[in-house]
Amino acid sequence: MDTLDRMDLTLDTIKDVKIYQKKKGYRFSIDAPLLSGFVKPLFSGRAADIGAGSGIIGLLLAKKYEKLTVQLFEIQEELYALSLENIRLNGVEDRVSALNADVKDLLLPEVSKCPYIGSNSFDIVVSNPPFRKIGTGLINPHVEKAVARHELELTLDDLTRAAFCLLRGKGRFYFIHHPTRFIEAIDALRDRGLQPVRARFVHSDESAWAKMFLMECVKEGKPTFTLENPFYIYKTDGSYTEDTLALLGSTRLESD
Repeated sequence: MDTLDRMDLTLDTIKDVKIYQKKKGYRFSIDAPLLSGFVKPLFSGRAADIGAGSGIIGLLLAKKYEKLTVQLFEIQEELYALSLENIRLNGVEDRVSALNADVKDLLLPEVSKCPYIGSNSFDIVVSNPPFRKIGTGLINPHVEKAVARHELELTLDDLTRAAFCLLRGKGRFYFIHHPTRFIEAIDALRDRGLQPVRARFVHSDESAWAKMFLMECVKEGKPTFTLENPFYIYKTDGSYTEDTLALLGSTRLESD
């Protein structure tokens, strides 16, 4: 952990996953456990996490599904370094690996500087991508946060293209995004051959507008769709709902 020793880190725990994070850099929020909890049960297979950050979603999945192998993709070097340390910290080096790469380059082996990850290789792909288009909202002056929140390195079109290429036939793509882009996401997914089959809107509480949505898609799937009941993070008194407690246990996270 030579390079990480100089960082200002916290050691956090969610369920049975321990994770190092920067105090002032990008930190995962409730998006991560929401997405990992939305993934249908997997007893084996290969998963890819696009834009993995410090590795939290992939680690949650690996801990939950003991026969699952996970490949993390992270473009930012320091977050990639954190993901490597978090893999070791959780003792899952035999099933979780990380690659410091732009996933777009991995889909272009003839020009890529990265090891090629073959198409049609994964049973599921997950992603908590940047929600905001360039030109909408202020870009955070902290580079890690800016890349995580705005489409500086990964657009919705990039994401859907990468997910389709990485997935096997009938493989499943799970992601979380902002509700203002729901229709745009549906169009982008179907244009790429990813059929939306299940969605759930996430609200702060019962009186609030949706702030996120979760989506499950099937590569070249049939046009069927289920809209699940809303997910409420908080009760009216500000405490966590039972659904949230089931995801977090005793951990308390930011919701945005």
